[in-house]
Amino acid sequence: MNRFLKSALTVGYGLAFLAATSAHASYIDSNGLEWRDLTDTAEIIPNSLDSACDDTTFVCSGDVLSVSVDGWIWASIIEVRSLLSELTGLDVSVSNPSYAEPDSAWAPSAVAALGVTLTTGTVTASIGVSRDYSAAAGGYLKGEVWDYVTPRDDFVYTDRIMPGQIDDPDIGAFMYRQANVPEPSSLALLLVGFAGLGFARRKRVQKKQIVRALRTTKYKGKSMAQLKTLLIVTVFMLLNVGNAHATLVNVAPGGTATASGTYLTSTPDLAIDGNTTTLWNAGSWPTQWIEIDLGSVFQIVEIRAWVAQTPAGGTQHDVTLDGASDFSWIGITSDGDILNHNYATAASAQTVRITTTSSPSWVAWNEIEIWAQVPEPSTLALMGLGLAGLGFASRKKKQA
Repeated sequence: MNRFLKSALTVGYGLAFLAATSAHASYIDSNGLEWRDLTDTAEIIPNSLDSACDDTTFVCSGDVLSVSVDGWIWASIIEVRSLLSELTGLDVSVSNPSYAEPDSAWAPSAVAALGVTLTTGTVTASIGVSRDYSAAAGGYLKGEVWDYVTPRDDFVYTDRIMPGQIDDPDIGAFMYRQANVPEPSSLALLLVGFAGLGFARRKRVQKKQIVRALRTTKYKGKSMAQLKTLLIVTVFMLLNVGNAHATLVNVAPGGTATASGTYLTSTPDLAIDGNTTTLWNAGSWPTQWIEIDLGSVFQIVEIRAWVAQTPAGGTQHDVTLDGASDFSWIGITSDGDILNHNYATAASAQTVRITTTSSPSWVAWNEIEIWAQVPEPSTLALMGLGLAGLGFASRKKKQA
């Protein structure tokens, strides 16, 4: 039989087994993000961590109190809520209310996945600080899961504050990075590449001989044609084991910004330049809008907006995607606040417009970020390898 095909099947099943059984010390979520155990960063000072992380990408570098944070991303409270939703099975999408249930099944497993930062005779808990700072409250928002001994309720909190200058041994930091282990979908694409290139290496034979071989060659009672079908099924099984690996990228800087008005040199492009110290200013009171055209459709997972507003007060900002109403930010805001909206399921859109209908000040934004899923270069390369290999194999077959 075709020795390469036999080897490819063996490798394929081996990779599938490894993908399914690989153990990780940290929790890897459904998006392929590896979340750092909270105990690794317990007692870290938020203000010090903030100094070690980039203001735009939030990628951290170096050490903070002898703890290496190099290459880790400090998570937003929206990202933390998404993580806690996945771990608990609850819809932890808003800051209030908190979530409570007596003797829950989700609290012990969530605490085990995140790392136990606090333990007493009556409770074990996982507590971590996010990067989102509330100027009004004077601290950073935390994510918390509390697993109490009955009869007290287990809790999830995402609206409580930690002062930036405090070091608490019971509180870590929510940090993540791309998982280093290839996802099953990538492994499947690699298998396709190997199979395609392997078929291209077969010796040139007459068409009649190929047909005869496919009909008569057997391996454990299966013909070559059946084995090829089995290989294809294996590939698609691997593709469906996990979600396709994607990198989250702020795609706003690559877009074009327009607005209802501009004050002097505070042009709309300054709201998407990747710099939170510059701003777009409409030069007038509400109603005013700014729109970002991304140039093509993206799978949007989060929108963040840095508030430029004096004085503080009640505001309403309505967001539309491709002209359709999507959501609104309504509440008390002040200069320096960060507004976030996270999508449980990615939203497909090319244009994002933010219309401010209520504010005590001229309408302005320091920065607007639009985070979208972009396929990893390695995944694209593996797909290219597979397509190229299969295409070359087809060309060789025609020549034969």
